[in-house]
Amino acid sequence: MCPGNHESAGKTRNGNAWLRKLLVEAAHAAAPNKNIYLSAQDHRLASQRDKKKAVIDIGHTIVVIIYYLLCDQKFYMEDGGNYFLNADSV
Repeated sequence: MCPGNHESAGKTRNGNAWLRKLLVEAAHAAAPNKNIYLSAQDHRLASQRDKKKAVIDIGHTIVVIIYYLLCDQKFYMEDGGNYFLNADSV
């Protein structure tokens, strides 16, 4: 997993296996929580595709969040569990 993992000529890079396991565990921990962005995204993605692929996508989202927090040197601002309800209506 990495912030930009583009496929080239049918070859994909899986990244660090230890980091992947850690991110999947973090995604499993974030999913059952209420009123957080990652939980809302998990429910949205799980309804569209397989639950296991949704967990991988949540892990990827965590990597992207960490990447931008480190690049911008800002604190994490939680969007809330109703983020997608508000974003869809706009």
